[in-house]
Amino acid sequence: MQEHAHGFPTHVIPFSKSVPALTKETQERQCFGDCDIIAAYFHFPSGTNGLVEVRIMVSGAGGDHQVVPLPQESFIALDNTTFPASNLQIPLQRGDKIRLEWYNYDGGNPHRVPAEVMIREYGRSGRPAA
Repeated sequence: MQEHAHGFPTHVIPFSKSVPALTKETQERQCFGDCDIIAAYFHFPSGTNGLVEVRIMVSGAGGDHQVVPLPQESFIALDNTTFPASNLQIPLQRGDKIRLEWYNYDGGNPHRVPAEVMIREYGRSGRPAA
């Protein structure tokens, strides 16, 4: 946990799963208080060759929606690089879920594309006034 410039703690939520050839995998984490997603980082290892697509979905009272990347129904698929999505401000409430989805289109190899989602937690004090 780190202290953010506004005095609210930030947390890094790790996501990582091996995705077998030609399959989809998901991993989900629940929010235990009000928070904002403020950044996400996708770590594409060498050898993924653009064959592994990744996106971040959020589900809550308003239903499911995609938050990274935008526009909706798009994905990130790279090779040997880290893709940052920063300066985000995606509000979440207690009980909402953050879900990563991986699609592996490589017909011969499993792949692992780890990701980190950084959140700013507000706790009982609530979000600061805008």
